[in-house]
Amino acid sequence: MHKIVCCVGETVAGSSEGSTVELGEAWSMVVGREASHQRQPLIYGIRRKQLSYTLSLAAQSAHSVARTISTLEPTLPSLNPSKERSKLKFGGKKEQERLRKRRKEQITASVRLLVLIRQSGTEIRNIIQLSVDSIKAEISRLGRMWCLIPCTVATLVLTLVLTPQVSGEDKCIWYGVCNTNQQNLKQDCYYNGTAKQLNDQDAISTLQGICPHLVKGFKEPIPYFVPLSSVVDASQVYTCCSAEQVGVLSSNIGLAKTLMTRCATCYKNLLRQLCDFTCGTFQSQFMVPVGIKPTTGIYASADTPCEYRKDYIDELDVHLSMDYGFGTYNSCSAVSLVSSGGKVTDAMCIHQGQTGCSAERFFGYMGSTKYNSLVPFQINYKIGDDAPDGIIPYDETAIPCEQPYDVSTTFMY
Repeated sequence: MHKIVCCVGETVAGSSEGSTVELGEAWSMVVGREASHQRQPLIYGIRRKQLSYTLSLAAQSAHSVARTISTLEPTLPSLNPSKERSKLKFGGKKEQERLRKRRKEQITASVRLLVLIRQSGTEIRNIIQLSVDSIKAEISRLGRMWCLIPCTVATLVLTLVLTPQVSGEDKCIWYGVCNTNQQNLKQDCYYNGTAKQLNDQDAISTLQGICPHLVKGFKEPIPYFVPLSSVVDASQVYTCCSAEQVGVLSSNIGLAKTLMTRCATCYKNLLRQLCDFTCGTFQSQFMVPVGIKPTTGIYASADTPCEYRKDYIDELDVHLSMDYGFGTYNSCSAVSLVSSGGKVTDAMCIHQGQTGCSAERFFGYMGSTKYNSLVPFQINYKIGDDAPDGIIPYDETAIPCEQPYDVSTTFMY
């Protein structure tokens, strides 16, 4: 990376400074994050209403790069290709001018692509890397002709794109299944890395049906100089869950759907959290493994047929915001059981030895291995806006039961 930036100090100066700063500010607005409650939507996803605004910021960023390059145009050194460069057909004024224009267009298009891709989330992380590789290749070729533009573009791209990409904010806490407990319930493998590509078409189809917000295609145009063979298919999905875990999720939500059948909004409020809990690409932001154990022997599954011993999660803290925790509980508190007519929440809380129910006891039942026979390990739901350093409570919008659940009112993570 440092080999590309050869004259940075000479490029961020004079007439180009304003454009460079403008691009930096736009980038900060698009992908920046603050710890305040009001900016949490930028962490968990982008609302549909915000999407058009952020895309316009990305377009402004691309225009800023174009203006910066245009400003630097008069300062470009004239090209005097040697005999070797002539062999590459770089000789001739018209050819030089055509090549120079084409390279600028390619770099501008690449920067625009990277800005737009960065907003799509970490599930298309590999596309960013492929695009960066393409830009680095372009910069390398440009370096044979002049130094000024490659250094400017390298500064913008590598500082504004690569640095946020490797910040490590969005990580998984598990991936795959590597243990089965005494109740024959599957437990997840501990994994502290980024989301992985989900290739199983059946699993993708299942995920599309129960967690559609996790299945998105890549819709932005690809620059003509990026080989199509190196670009992923639009149906690719990146998750923190394997195909086997998708199957487990699909099996486990059946009971919840049956219990909450009289209020689809209550069910979908819970389902959204279960989807992000199981497969979301930002698990490490609101979940903390507090119990990790090694498997007792070699464990092979459909996901890891040849892997050796792995650690698995045996206890987990899940942090929920006040708005989501109490909002979801309130949306479910009036739901009646089809069989008895009693309240669903009361049925979930009655086993805990106290009268009445609350948001804490409601979620407590959902994560309790003592009272809930479907839970494979202890899950400690913690409701509150205060959390340990580095943890951001899950803050999805909880819709009241009397309102229809509309995906346009929720985050597009």
